[in-house]
Formats: sequence, C-alpha cells, structure tokens
Amino acid sequence: MKRFIALTLVLVLSTATVAQASGSDLIKTLIVDGPAKYHNWKNTTPVLKEMLAASGEFSVDVATFEEGDDSYKPDFDAYDLVVVNDGFGTPSWPSATERAFESYVENGGGVVIYHAANNAWPDWKAYNEMCAIGGWGGRNEKSGPYLYMDQDGKVIRDTSPGVGGGHGKQEAFEIIVREAEHPIMKGLPKSFQHGPDELYSFLRGPAKNVTILATAHSRVGNKGSGHEEPMLMVIHHGKGRIFHTVLGHDVKQIQAGSFVTTFLRGSQWAATGEVTIPVPSDFPNQAYPPKASTEANTEANTDASAAQQDDGFTSLFNGKNFDGWYLKIRSGDAEMAKKVFQVEDGMVHVFGDGFEDGYQLNISSRSETHGLFYANKPYSRYIFKFEYKWGTKKVNNFNQFQYDAGMYYHVSNDKIWPSGLEYQIRYNSVTKENHTGDFWGGGYDWYADKDRKFQFPSEGGKLQPDRGGEHRAKADAPFHALDGEWNQCEVIVMGNKYAIHKLNGEIVNLGIDLDRSEGKVGLQSETAEIFYRNIMIKEFDKDVPIEEFLTEDQLRALKR
Repeated sequence: MKRFIALTLVLVLSTATVAQASGSDLIKTLIVDGPAKYHNWKNTTPVLKEMLAASGEFSVDVATFEEGDDSYKPDFDAYDLVVVNDGFGTPSWPSATERAFESYVENGGGVVIYHAANNAWPDWKAYNEMCAIGGWGGRNEKSGPYLYMDQDGKVIRDTSPGVGGGHGKQEAFEIIVREAEHPIMKGLPKSFQHGPDELYSFLRGPAKNVTILATAHSRVGNKGSGHEEPMLMVIHHGKGRIFHTVLGHDVKQIQAGSFVTTFLRGSQWAATGEVTIPVPSDFPNQAYPPKASTEANTEANTDASAAQQDDGFTSLFNGKNFDGWYLKIRSGDAEMAKKVFQVEDGMVHVFGDGFEDGYQLNISSRSETHGLFYANKPYSRYIFKFEYKWGTKKVNNFNQFQYDAGMYYHVSNDKIWPSGLEYQIRYNSVTKENHTGDFWGGGYDWYADKDRKFQFPSEGGKLQPDRGGEHRAKADAPFHALDGEWNQCEVIVMGNKYAIHKLNGEIVNLGIDLDRSEGKVGLQSETAEIFYRNIMIKEFDKDVPIEEFLTEDQLRALKR
C-alpha cells in the first residue's frame, strides 16, 4: 500500500525546492473528525486539510461522524493516511467501523493522532494502543503507565495510581529533540520554541511499541509535572505506522512553524516510511499559510538572513555566522571576541563551552570581555524581537549582577558601554528579582508605582522625573530565570516618540519622548553565559501611533 514519495513541500522561505508530485503520486489522505468537547474541530480540520494539500504531497478528503449514524464507515483501505481529529467526548463509532479501522492499521495503514485525539475513546483497546498514551475520559493507572522522561532523558513508565491527562495555561515552551536520527526529526535543531500552546502532561496508556521523538518540560508552576513530557511520538501497531503529536490546541497553534513542519513530516513518514519534506531554513519561524515559490534554489531563498516573513519581520541573524554584524569587546581583542561570541546550533552562545568558567570573577565593572555584537546599520522605527535563556556559567561576576546582559538600541557610539538605550536582561539570584525589561540610560518620560517600577497611569502609575540609569520593569513581569527556558523579548521603538518593552508577550515597560531617534542595535556579553536566537526586525517607513500597541485603558493619561 505504501510508496516512497520523492516530492516537494513549497513553504515560504523553504531552503529546498524539487519537482511537485503528479496527482497519481499524492498521498491519499482522510481526515476523520466529529463532535468533541473543548476543541474546535470544525475550525482546525479545514486548516489541516489546506496545510496538507498546499505542501504538494497529499490529496485530502474529510469524513465527519455524526452521533447515531450507524452507516458511518469510511473506506479506510482507499487511503494511505488517516488523520484523527477527534477529541474528548467524541461518540463511539459503530463497532463495524472500529474493526475496519483496526484492520486498516494492522495491515499497514498510516495514522496521525493529532492533539486531543488522544482524549477520545478511552474504552477502545486497540485505539489506545495506537495512541500509546492519552488523557482524560476517566483514564488512570488502570489505563496503563504514565509515560515521561526524567531529567537525564531516561524513559519512565510510572505505574503508581494517578489520573491521566493535565495541562496548565497556554505558554511558550522549548521542545527538545530526543531522536535526532529518526526521519521525522533529522535536520531539525536540537531544540526549538513552540507556542504559546497547551503542554499536555500525565498522559497514560498501554505505552507499547512507542518511541518518544521530542519532549518539553512541564513546569510545576503552571500545574505541570516537573518532568519531560512526550510531545512527538511514533508508534508501530501491527504493520501500521503512527505519528502522534500532542501539539496544536487550535488554529493559531497549528499555524505555528514548529507545528507545520513536524506535522507534515510526521504525516509523510506515517504514510510512506520516508521523509522528503525539507526543514525550512528559518524553522520554526517560517510564515504560514504557504506560498508557491517562483525561483528554485536561488541564493536569496536559501539565505535565512534575507528571509522576509508575511508579517513583515526580517531575520537579522542567519544562524550560521555573524554576516551583517560585527563584534566588539572592551579590550579590542578581535580573537578574544570570537571566543566570547560563538555561533552554534542556530544560536549565539555567549561565554560558551570553550570559555573559561569564572573568568575574571569578582572584579569591578571594567571587564575586558564586556561587549556586544552590533548590527551593521542604524535603525529608527521598528519592532526588534529576540529570545534568550541563561546558561550555568558565571564570568566577570560581581554580587549584585550575577546574571546580567542586555539589548542596546538607538546607539550613537559603540564604545563599551555605549551611549544609547538598553533593554536590560538581568536576574538577581540573591533577591530572586527580575530585571529583564528594565530601561537603562537615555532620557524619557516614565510612569511608575511607589516602588519605582513601571506602572500604567490607568493602574495608578505616576509620571516620574527623568533620573537616568535604571528604570525598573513592572512588578509582576513574567520571566524565566535559571530554569533553562527561553524568554521572548520585544522592543517597539518609534524614532524619538516612544519605546515599549515586552517580555513573554506582556508590556513590562514604556518610555515616551526619548532623547534620541535612531542608532544601531546590539546584544551584550556581560557577567554570565547566555544564549540568543530568533533575532528579527520589522521596520516602518513612518511613525506608527502608540494606540496600535496599547489598550484604551493603558493609553489613559499618558503624556502625548
């Protein structure tokens, strides 16, 4: 039934383009769905169908089950792949249909279990074996072990009593590849960002013939397990291949590049046992929906540094080298700067493995390796985005600033330290306080609470006189410190009109009437190991009113 398919995926900014399949070579796919609670199957099925068809790999039909329809019996054997988009509370299929589906899989049919499909049909033994693990619907230790990985990457099958299924509020999280040589995962980075999305935890089931391809850490602080939970899996059932992804709560989540690429590659593998769909050069940030490319394998298409997304953002860092940037540290030693700033796995790694731990420990603020990597050109009106996470190594350290770095903008000179504005990146591990999102330097109007932390006027913030130096982010700013999680940072700056600092999706600081209107941007090396990635910019030709970024309440009483 299954065939090797050497076809193409034409996604925006894909790094590879090959001949598109003829209709007879397409993977014949059936999406099955039906009434379910809590998940919007009516909205997600059309997007999944479009996603598969637009790749150039699949032809897609849909079979929707209505409760009580005893005639429901799709011809599963006519398809190479069945994508299950059912969920919690989906009524049971007629028994003859269940047996037909079991036969289809046992004889070599391909299946994708998508997100809440692992919530469905807790009493259907064969289906639960196909899922390996699932949640809700009364699942508990009698359904099978709780499957997860420990901190060392060891697979744990926990048979102790407990319910099956859980998740906290939606948030961004890092996915860790566990089987890098599996065809679905080959070519993906070792880790990548996904979300905000639901992060399923405590899933239970037979857990037979399952290989965990990727995991994510379920935070105890967000109703999680504290373990590495399976996000992507493959299961063998009879002769059938099954790809199980727990990602993708709704339309927004399945349109994320991290979902699109893994879903398409997993679907192709389940149907054929092979993967020819390429990993886009700007994964996981490629835009969706896809567009056809008119130029095959041109230099512009393969260069991530020139990647322009549908939302207007351009990647400033190509993940390979410092093209478009230059390095500068206080000592002026160019060879030392290359040791301070290293590119690896699509990231900038500051004070990485080759750098001495504890270098110049407990010195003053005059370290010779304090520095930045600067973009070559100045900017004035833009949104600048990047992600960072802390490593474990301390260098150039003094007590009150153990974990310190930053992003500078509107820089008028590039001395160390430069004249400009800083989006502070800092964690005080003594007081356990966040300083990411703080302003540093420059002059501007600013609103704060009684503790001199940013607060909107609508929330009681008062206009403060310019005092130079540090201007603290809001008191309840969301942040990751030393938990190994990535933080998403954003600076919205409009010439000298205003600058907005965002952290993990929330506005945490804001300055108005800046004392400078343009300059270079750069990211720091300072007192500790840090990683930067997904460095992007969106420029504007003219001022965008601040109203575009704030609510009416937030705007109230701001000085204009």
